[in-house]
Amino acid sequence: MTEIKSRPGLWKTVWITGASSGIGLEITRQLANSGVQLAVSARSTAILDQLANEFPNVTAFPLDVTDAEAVTRCAAAIETRLGAIDLALFNAGISAASTTAKPSAELFKDIVNTNFLGVTNGMSAVVTKMSERGHGHIAWVASLAGYNGLPGAGAYNASKARRWFHWPKRRARNWRK
Repeated sequence: MTEIKSRPGLWKTVWITGASSGIGLEITRQLANSGVQLAVSARSTAILDQLANEFPNVTAFPLDVTDAEAVTRCAAAIETRLGAIDLALFNAGISAASTTAKPSAELFKDIVNTNFLGVTNGMSAVVTKMSERGHGHIAWVASLAGYNGLPGAGAYNASKARRWFHWPKRRARNWRK
């Protein structure tokens, strides 16, 4: 993985969802080493606590991104404790086998709620404040599965396609004054 570096002064406080494994964990480790103040969220509280113990600039905020009200409360708690969120990185995601031979509406719902609506919940929690402040960055992790799909992963593919095709169509906003 390419090393991630924070440009001094660009981000003081960064919020990462899905910080307990995979891409989110690696981004957390790299940004923690760059010195920014990190708010990390995931359902896996034990791993968040390990990160907070390992890095003095990491604070754990356990969260299930499928709960819109909890996401809003979490964003407010981060800003109260650490200051304005300069970068929100929505990375939380799940996957599981889902085939047309044995479809599961419940599994599909869980994956879409986490992978797509989790981003929507996060955006709803930070966009207004960033706009009012006149600054802030939002990013999310998508997957090429949203374009080409992966065999046996229909729900995952659909949830990632929504990230590719829904949000980028929204005009980017420059909140700098």
